[in-house]
Amino acid sequence: MLPLPSSPRYSFFIGSQFNYWGSLGVSLAWICLLAIASKMPAWRGAVQLLATTGRMAFTNYILESLLCTLIFYGHGLGLFSKVSRVQEVLVMVAVWMVVLVFSRLWMRRFYFGPLEWAWRSLTYREIEPLGRSSGQQLYRPAARPR
Repeated sequence: MLPLPSSPRYSFFIGSQFNYWGSLGVSLAWICLLAIASKMPAWRGAVQLLATTGRMAFTNYILESLLCTLIFYGHGLGLFSKVSRVQEVLVMVAVWMVVLVFSRLWMRRFYFGPLEWAWRSLTYREIEPLGRSSGQQLYRPAARPR
């Protein structure tokens, strides 16, 4: 027997299902909207900037973690629970600006982010080329004959 809509069990177990399944549809709609927007010529610059940043995902993840740790934890500025939501958004925008600028500048001179390069070199058990030169290709095929 199903619990009554006024009971706590209903709202916790059954009532939350509407939110759960509805959020899947909203997520898919956002994905479709961003996919369509990314194909528009007006968004080409933003897409290229995000693509550059995405090619350094491991490095940027660690960079963001280090920056936010230095900003919010005690061994840095110690601002955890001392800033408002608006200030948190401003910090987030500033961190993203640092990441976007760093990624763009780095990828102008190098093929990979520093951590991606190290990971790739460890995976292939040889030092991979890091810097750009005219004779080197950007990507190697995934499977290399040995």
